[in-house]
Amino acid sequence: MYMKNYKLIYLVSILFAFTACEKNDFIADVVTTGQQTPSAYWELPSSTVGAGNNVEFVGQFFSAEKNPIDRMEIWYSETEHKSMSVTCPNLTTNYVKSLATDEVVHINQRKATFEFSEDLWDNSKRNYVLTSSFPTSNSLKPVTWTNVANFDQDKFTTLFPENFMSEFRSELYTEIEQKDKYADLRKLLLSLNVMDDIELKSYTDSIFNDNTQLWVFWIKDEAKSTIKSKYDAIEFKDLIYDSANAAYRVAYEKNYTLDATFKVIDKKGNTGVTESKEITLN
Repeated sequence: MYMKNYKLIYLVSILFAFTACEKNDFIADVVTTGQQTPSAYWELPSSTVGAGNNVEFVGQFFSAEKNPIDRMEIWYSETEHKSMSVTCPNLTTNYVKSLATDEVVHINQRKATFEFSEDLWDNSKRNYVLTSSFPTSNSLKPVTWTNVANFDQDKFTTLFPENFMSEFRSELYTEIEQKDKYADLRKLLLSLNVMDDIELKSYTDSIFNDNTQLWVFWIKDEAKSTIKSKYDAIEFKDLIYDSANAAYRVAYEKNYTLDATFKVIDKKGNTGVTESKEITLN
């Protein structure tokens, strides 16, 4: 009786093991026969192009599953880069306020579609090869406004953030009103003819420093409001005027880059996507 039960258990074990192997083989088959995307690769002769001009490229591709290729596409995102600054040169050391931003203004949009043809097959490369180009927008041309001879307030307001000018004025004064920045304050007020040296001295106090053997100057407490009101009356454009170079020290630059990919789509909708390429528009 014991031997019969042992044989029965043995047969059941073999059957279970066989069934497990069959299941594992089935899963492997499903994974093996899963849909594969077309393989794709591309190159750009140049990563810089004028805005509004076409970007040339060479794409190579094939379908590992032997599924017919349906079409090829170019997709790209557009990123806007801005850098801006204004400088007050009327100090012992230039004071600069700057800002830089990067913003994706259009996210991954299809920009060109190409029909597939068996004529694209290249025997030497054992791949399909597409040599073509795709468009860029003329509206993405760089904008530069730097060290201008004539200051345009309306243009400044259009290009710079709303509070940039007021923040510059406030931050500049916070810097030069410090006691150890008296030389900067003096140079600014005198160079812009806000007051003459005699008037400024009437608002100034001083003490001789025995350690440095130098005089230390500062604005009297009771005169600070007067100095501030005189500063507030200075026009913004005068604060950034560089008389030595006859130019207003404003700098604004805007340009765009594209983050582009080449896609190959087969008849079943499987899509092969290349690595992205950065293209600078000038």
